[in-house]
Amino acid sequence: MASAPPLLRPSASGRRPTRPLARLREAIDDASRKSPARFAILIFTTLILLFTAIFMLPISSADGEITPVADSSSPPCPSSV
Repeated sequence: MASAPPLLRPSASGRRPTRPLARLREAIDDASRKSPARFAILIFTTLILLFTAIFMLPISSADGEITPVADSSSPPCPSSV
């Protein structure tokens, strides 16, 4: 049987991994195993917030101004296209 990669292997005392990325990976794995539906909603919400923040940046607008949240989180109206 192959052993786990060094980042995911528990320490000699049986505790969780001590590296931050390994702990994050374990937390994500635990969340996805315990409640897949809740995990999917969390990922979807995170993506919405991430793209809203990206669309608010000045580089994302034609005039170089910061876009208000109400305009950055909603799609454009068909009549304005």
